[in-house]
Amino acid sequence: MTTQIYARIIGLDPEMVKNQTTASRLKILTLGQLILIPVGIWFISGMLIAHTLVGTSWTVAIIAGLTCGTLIYIIDRSFVTTFSHSRRNLMFSTRLVFALLSAILGSAALDTTLFQGDIDAYQKRKAKTIFNKEKKEYKAENNTAFQKAELEYEKASEKHKLATDRFMAEMHGDGSGYVGYKAIAKKKEEEMKRAGKAAETAKAKVDAEQAKLEKDAENNATTQAKLGENTIMTKVRDLHEFAFSNTENAATYIIFLLVVLLAEIMLIIYKSGAAQTVLEETILAEEHASRQKI
Repeated sequence: MTTQIYARIIGLDPEMVKNQTTASRLKILTLGQLILIPVGIWFISGMLIAHTLVGTSWTVAIIAGLTCGTLIYIIDRSFVTTFSHSRRNLMFSTRLVFALLSAILGSAALDTTLFQGDIDAYQKRKAKTIFNKEKKEYKAENNTAFQKAELEYEKASEKHKLATDRFMAEMHGDGSGYVGYKAIAKKKEEEMKRAGKAAETAKAKVDAEQAKLEKDAENNATTQAKLGENTIMTKVRDLHEFAFSNTENAATYIIFLLVVLLAEIMLIIYKSGAAQTVLEETILAEEHASRQKI
């Protein structure tokens, strides 16, 4: 019964395998089991790629996984039931390409899912670095108004200091020669107060320009740090940057890649290396006989 189920999976008539040799039935059993491995991998990979990388709902992700699994099932069944050596070589090459693509995409989807917390932490550190860099560069490139306000404040402060020095000198009799708070001292005091108000106004303008520059720089840096953070390529790029950021991460990523790749190519290795059975020779002979009759 089990052999007949796997015969259906690989596209053979169950009635045909009932009276086959043990070797033929074992090969059918093995091929049927091996064909389910890449189908399962593509179902999981397609589902995780859709949900984790693309960001779809689980319903859409499951549909995507079923579509990918069905596609690879059709391809693998075609590969398994190809008995001609010339066509088998072509199918081998095509299936090997699919195995490599599946290993890369599958390991990326699995690693993104398994190490989501670590990748999120890496993305936050990366975003903070980008934020600080962009903020610093923006402030350096857009500080003209702030520098102008600072220059005006420095001039206003200098005028206030000079006015204060003149007032104090007049109070000591170093100006007009009259010591104390006289008419000229009052005039110098008024000049000092006007200069002080001008300096306060200039300082307020400096503070306003500084606050505006700081806010604009933070807004720009925030935008740049978040730019493209939800795109597929950004997620894949961040995954690989995280994966190869140190030896342990790289080893883990490569192990996952090799495991998926080996699981994918087991069917190819077995199909290409296993000896031809009586059932396969019978099918080829039947095909040859039919051609001779035609």
